[in-house]
Amino acid sequence: MTPPCLKLVAVRDAFRSNARWPSCHCATVSALGDGRLGAAWYAGSYETAPDQAILYSRFDCQALIWDPPTVLVDTPGKADGNPVLWRAKSGTTWLFYVTIVGHWWHECKVFAAASPDGVRWDAPSAIREEWGWMTRARPLELDGGPVLLPLYDERDWSAHVATWRDGRLGARWGHLTTSQGVIQPSLVPLGDGRVGMYLRTGGRGGSIWYSQSEDGGRTWAYPEPTPLPNPNSGIDALRLHDGRLVLAYNESRSRRTPLALAVSRDEGRTWQREAIVASGPGEFSYPVLLEGPDERLHLLYTHRRRAIRHCIYETRSR
Repeated sequence: MTPPCLKLVAVRDAFRSNARWPSCHCATVSALGDGRLGAAWYAGSYETAPDQAILYSRFDCQALIWDPPTVLVDTPGKADGNPVLWRAKSGTTWLFYVTIVGHWWHECKVFAAASPDGVRWDAPSAIREEWGWMTRARPLELDGGPVLLPLYDERDWSAHVATWRDGRLGARWGHLTTSQGVIQPSLVPLGDGRVGMYLRTGGRGGSIWYSQSEDGGRTWAYPEPTPLPNPNSGIDALRLHDGRLVLAYNESRSRRTPLALAVSRDEGRTWQREAIVASGPGEFSYPVLLEGPDERLHLLYTHRRRAIRHCIYETRSR
């Protein structure tokens, strides 16, 4: 077996629950262009509570310190959720998120806001008025191609991508589903213009599913299950600068524990588990990955709905 290539070097909490924000979930993280990282997550009395807002903090990669969080989005009387931070090659940082306009996730709208520096933010605007579409994973900006924004439909548990240009949604490509449903697509670039898509499964869980596009995201193969388990919970996939793929997921078919990291050196054909991030009773879920400006691997995840935990790994090429 190939020796492990990830070495844990630091653990921090980006956020810990308090009396004002007793529950937190669904982190996102992005580089900001100034050597810092930005992270966002939702917090409130409980998931979908009317007081649920999106909080935001910045991280100093040298000092390893998170700023005190601030409220980034708080729609009065409505739950805001599933934030996605992403920095485009142009330097603009985008925030995508949803607001529940009814009573549950299938009754929400998608919004977006832009920032030149991760500090000043434009007023958000709705980019999808139709209820039910949701965000979860970062866009993928292909070389010489479109920006692919992964989305899913909470109404029928299907996954698809939409093109994103100049602050507007464009064409919708793919409508992927299975008998159990697949949602929250996470995209990774592969060789020769191919794009891989890793998917959370529905129902009682079972496996992470996978689809692939041979034409830059325009058409997609029918999803197939992988050997990796999924307990109906969020995942994230990332391609490192050296070409290796990293996957963060719950290594269980029924519980959101343990949380694991796996690495592939052959573009996802085989995977080696590299680390157990957290285990034991409770929920360790909704991981998000980033290769930072320091070329370290940053992982944020929900720790028992009481903290947003941040783990930093050195990556050693093999």
